[in-house]
Amino acid sequence: MGNKDENSGFTGLEAALILIAFVVVASVFSYVILNAGFFAVQKSQQVIYSAVEQSSSVVIAGDTVKGLKNSTTGKIDRIIFSLSAPYALLDVNLNSTSVSFMTDSLLKKIDKASPLYNSSEPSPGTWSIISNTGGPSSGTVLSTGKSASLMINLPPDAQISPGDNFRVNVLLTPGPSVAIDKKAPAGFDDTVVM
Repeated sequence: MGNKDENSGFTGLEAALILIAFVVVASVFSYVILNAGFFAVQKSQQVIYSAVEQSSSVVIAGDTVKGLKNSTTGKIDRIIFSLSAPYALLDVNLNSTSVSFMTDSLLKKIDKASPLYNSSEPSPGTWSIISNTGGPSSGTVLSTGKSASLMINLPPDAQISPGDNFRVNVLLTPGPSVAIDKKAPAGFDDTVVM
């Protein structure tokens, strides 16, 4: 007997089995890669929809903030500012808004007054909508191109002294937050424009 080739026992059936194994492994691998791609596309689509929803309810704060002086303490105890929705695609319901007030030394969550739309002053520690350019029928809804004036009646321990830095944070749901950063002047009249 002569020298036999080592591959002489390798048949077509064995080659077919190895080929099938490679095809199965490649198809499983491609399935995993495609699923990962579909998942990434779905997540990015959710992010885009969320961004569109938030940008469709753009609300900006007016430049002017007014402070009203408390005649007893001599400090500012009420703040009036405006919010507007000049480019909003959807109406913004201010009823689902939360407001916080902070200075260098404190942070206070300001509660909503009840009723929220009220042309008079809210009680201490609460905020309310005192006017809406859409009129009383608009109530707590800020429509496109309209503005609303909000008043915060600060709690006694959060009243603003001359020279204080303060920030009002208005968190819209859904949507971004609107921050108003101001510094109180060195002296107060009855109404202070900041």
